Amino acid sequence: MATGYASSPRELCPTPDILDLIEFTTTRVEELLDRAIVPRTPDRPVDAHRVLSTLWDAVLHDLQHPSGRVDQDRVRLLGDALADIREVETLTARSRPGDTETRYESIRAALARLHACTTVDDLLTSAARQMCTFGFDRALVARVSDSCWNLHYMHDEVEPRWAEDLVAQGKAAPPLLDGSIVESDAVAESRPRMVFEVQDNPRVAKSLVRIGRTESYCVAPLSIRGHVFGLIHGDCYHRRRRVTVQDQHALSMFAEGLSHSLARVTVLERAAALEGQMRSLTRDIELCGGTAAPEIPGRNELSRREHDIAELVATGESNRQIARRLGISEATVKTHLTHTFRKLGIASRSELLALWLR
Repeated sequence: MATGYASSPRELCPTPDILDLIEFTTTRVEELLDRAIVPRTPDRPVDAHRVLSTLWDAVLHDLQHPSGRVDQDRVRLLGDALADIREVETLTARSRPGDTETRYESIRAALARLHACTTVDDLLTSAARQMCTFGFDRALVARVSDSCWNLHYMHDEVEPRWAEDLVAQGKAAPPLLDGSIVESDAVAESRPRMVFEVQDNPRVAKSLVRIGRTESYCVAPLSIRGHVFGLIHGDCYHRRRRVTVQDQHALSMFAEGLSHSLARVTVLERAAALEGQMRSLTRDIELCGGTAAPEIPGRNELSRREHDIAELVATGESNRQIARRLGISEATVKTHLTHTFRKLGIASRSELLALWLR
């Protein structure tokens, strides 16, 4: 069951300086585009982000679809407007109070439950389910490849058939990340986004939002070594509320942890593939009368905890990172590594990595 995390009106209220800055930016953009775009004087952070997202989409639409001859001075002014909107978004985010400790704990617990996943497909599917444990009603997970948004799985405990239909549509016609939709920004800039007035927004995947019927959502990128691997989306459709800046930060926190898990599982998948190739090669050698490589002594003697720590070392994580991920002290990690080295007959992390990938 999805759970909510309400904040008091005082916690949600932006500072007067931020309100003035948003009003000033709105006026400048509307003068530049020569039309009214949004209601005035937002009094909550969610409204502030709604205004800024709407301004961004309006300016970008005019920039990408100029009427008549391209005016370089106007292009420059539109570019400056986009930069101003980004700056105000940053200032607004910095002015907000932090999410509740309860929600942070829920996110950490959700990430911990993903540790048992050993394949990327399993991890992505499980991640969508876990996103509905810390404030979202529906969660969508997708891969990004060849400038396409490739939907993987959507979790909706209330209307699972809806989720299946949306993913089926996305797989039949994967949306292009060519700058025409908001997801393009999330990938190009490797930063989260909030989207409002979705059904009337010109920068969304129309075929998907018609099925999803959402009015607002958050999206965050999944990155491995600086490369955007995928996207995760979350909304609060069944509770009939718009997403907030608190939702955006919660999704970003989860995306960061999920990205680390993806890096780990990707290495494990490659290691498993290499192991399979080695076994195949060993069988070929035996058929040809050669001598097979010996089994690694001591590996089966490792405890479950020692095995988990060895896997994390193989992904390149430090003792501190391992301690945080497993909820133990660095001293305990060092002790387990000492026992692991002794059982395997090795003396360093590099030897462990070489042995683990054998």
